[in-house]
Amino acid sequence: MGWVRPLFAPPARHLIRLATDPAYRAWRDLERQLARAPRRSSRVVRALGMSLEVPDAASFLGSFHEIFVEQTLAFPPWGTPPRILDLGANIGLSVLAFLRQHPDAVITALEPDPVVARVLERNVRENGGRRVQLLNRAAWSSSGALRFESDGADGGHLLPTATFEATPHGANVIDVDAVDIATLFDEGAYDVIKMDIEGAEAVVLPALGERLRRVRYLFVEYHGATGRPSTLATLIAPMEAAGLTVHVHTVRARAHPFRPQSSTEPLEQILHLYGVRR
Repeated sequence: MGWVRPLFAPPARHLIRLATDPAYRAWRDLERQLARAPRRSSRVVRALGMSLEVPDAASFLGSFHEIFVEQTLAFPPWGTPPRILDLGANIGLSVLAFLRQHPDAVITALEPDPVVARVLERNVRENGGRRVQLLNRAAWSSSGALRFESDGADGGHLLPTATFEATPHGANVIDVDAVDIATLFDEGAYDVIKMDIEGAEAVVLPALGERLRRVRYLFVEYHGATGRPSTLATLIAPMEAAGLTVHVHTVRARAHPFRPQSSTEPLEQILHLYGVRR
């Protein structure tokens, strides 16, 4: 009867979580509500006592599960209000999770996509985040205008430097204002940095340099683009040089990296990098 346990274990875990975990229960309810929602169609939903505008159901459900159910951004308090820098805040789920865990936190959140930034402001202000500083700007290694490709969900990204001038404006390509990350950090040091900026992390993180020594917790989503050289070392090296212990969690990776790449997926690898000051 050894086969009985694995057969019934997943349903049992599901029922236990439904009974004991409000975030898991909310996520499953959202799955039912949004099961037939078309991509990039806006609506308002309620979850965990929050009113949330959702511009894209699929990306929202994935982010909600990561942030609220799996608690990928959770960190312990240490007695004083944390100062948090959220780079790539999207529609505000990360900001709201920080506020639920640390109501007195001082938060600055950046989102370059103007359409998404409007949703970010609505969601944060509607749910009590009146003191959060929201900036409709991109994080970069210098200030100025950059070319940005919007996707109407969570995949908007800065275009590679070499194509900034060569890429024509189109329906999804716009100019956005960038802020020098070092200057922003110097205006008020941060204890916690969350960085989910769709490939720009390879430029932004090294630009912080020695400032990383003042950070307690650092979260970076690494995006390994198909057909491009890896930039993983440019992220891990400065983290370790700053005295952070690095943990790597795999979100997406090729099952057989030695085999020829056959997928048209633009990202062949997504990793969550955690830097912890011990």
